Amino acid sequence: MRDSDTGEVARWALPVLCLIMAGVLFYLAYQNVQLKKQLVEVTGRLHVSKDVPTVRSGDIAAPFAAFLPDGQEFEVRTDSLSAPLILAWLSYDCEPCLIALDRWNLLADNYPGQVWGIAKSSWDEIDTSLSDQDVRFPILIPISDTVFSQYQISITPQTMVVLEDGTIGSVWHGPLNEEASNRIMELMQQPFVERR
Repeated sequence: MRDSDTGEVARWALPVLCLIMAGVLFYLAYQNVQLKKQLVEVTGRLHVSKDVPTVRSGDIAAPFAAFLPDGQEFEVRTDSLSAPLILAWLSYDCEPCLIALDRWNLLADNYPGQVWGIAKSSWDEIDTSLSDQDVRFPILIPISDTVFSQYQISITPQTMVVLEDGTIGSVWHGPLNEEASNRIMELMQQPFVERR
């Protein structure tokens, strides 16, 4: 092979090799993103077994005290509600909670004042994890951890509807799906009008 032929091969082989390597890197990055999506989806799809304690429809929703975002103490009076209340249980290190946030925000937009987040975290932790998220409902921090045992919150996210009579209407574990969202709308006892 002549030197001119070698130079000619090197001139087109190097860009082709670079394109192949860029394609492989792009493919690996794409697979990484897809794998992360699947992992979040699987961890968000929680199936509650009989071994996981949970409150059930018809149980009494216990009143509790919590701190508002501004630090003021607030009493959640579940025994004297004027309308059903949605409790969105979350924790700062819970990726499925961030997935659940979209549906919680949609419910908060359509049922103003009737969606309250209850966090298993301190405000500092919430601020860091949700700083770039648009949370459109108040997130309360219970004064005592006994609230989580009263409501049997061992996994997050959880969503529950507390009816006007102070009983729990329904409980969902993991991010809400369409079926759960439709059931919540039925329990809210008023029409759901999508607002943007």
